[in-house]
Amino acid sequence: MKNASSGNTFYAGVSQGGQKAFTLIELLVVIAIIAILAGMLLPTLAKAKVRAQALDCMSNGRQLMLGWVQYTVDHNDNIVNNFPQPAVLVEINNKTYRSWVNDVMDWSTSSYVTNLDGIRLAPFNAYVGGNIAVYKCPADHYLSAPQRFVHWAARPRSYSMNCYVGPADPSGNAATFDQNYRKFLKSGSILHPSYLFVTLDEHPDSINDGYFQPFSTLANYQNERWYDLPASYHDGACGFSFADGHSEIHKWKSTKATILPVTLTKYNGTILFSSDPNAEIDATWLAQHLSWPN
Repeated sequence: MKNASSGNTFYAGVSQGGQKAFTLIELLVVIAIIAILAGMLLPTLAKAKVRAQALDCMSNGRQLMLGWVQYTVDHNDNIVNNFPQPAVLVEINNKTYRSWVNDVMDWSTSSYVTNLDGIRLAPFNAYVGGNIAVYKCPADHYLSAPQRFVHWAARPRSYSMNCYVGPADPSGNAATFDQNYRKFLKSGSILHPSYLFVTLDEHPDSINDGYFQPFSTLANYQNERWYDLPASYHDGACGFSFADGHSEIHKWKSTKATILPVTLTKYNGTILFSSDPNAEIDATWLAQHLSWPN
C-alpha cells in the first residue's frame, strides 16, 4: 500500500521507512508471556515476604528475650512484672508503668492503645535498648476504620507474655488462678527453659493487655473456650519466644479455632476447641508450653 504524500510503502510488520516493527499478534503474545510469568512469580514472592516477616518476628522475639534474661540478671533472678488488665489500667492512670508493658490494645481510638509512655517508661524497655519496634510483629498491619480515619499508622504492640510467668501485681505476687500449676517468679525456678514460652504473637482481635491467658485451668482446658487467642500471622503460624532465649514459629492445624481471620472486632470468647478435630491438638501444644503441674 502506497502513502500518497511520502511515497513510502507499508507492509505487515514493517514501519514507515522500512524499519521492522512488532505486529499486534506479536505484542499480544509478549503480553501473554509476561502475564504467565507474573502469575508464576507472584506466589513465590508472596511466600518470600511471609518468610521475611517471620524472620523479622523471630528477631524481635530474640531481642525481647535477651532483654528479659538480662532483666533477671540485674534483679536478683526476679522476672519482670506481667500484670493483667485491671492492674495495667491502674499503672496507666497513675503513670507508674511497672508492668513489662502498660497499654491496652483494642480497635478504638483510646489513648490506652497508643500509650507509648506505657512501653517507653516501663523499666523493662531499657533492656531492649528502648527500641519500640521490637514490640510489633512486622506482619501485624491491622487497623480499624476509626483508627485509619484519625490517621494512625499502626497499633504499637503485637506481643503478649505468658500469664504463668512474672509477678501479677506490684507486691510481687503470682497470679491467683489455676493453683495446681506453677507460676514462675524467678528464672531459676524454670527447670525446662527451652520448653516454656514467655512471649508470643497474640491475635489482633484478642490482644488487650500484655498478659496472655488462653485458659482458666490447664487441667481442664479441653472443655473450655479460648480466653485469649494466639495469632497466625505467618501463613497459619505463630511466633513464640522461650525462656532460654530462642524463638520459633509454630504452625497451627485448626482453621476453625486457631487459624482465625481478623474481624476488627473485640474477641468475645466464643471459640470452642470442639469445633474442629485439630483444635485440641493446637490447644494441647499451647497448654504444654504454658506451665506444668506443681
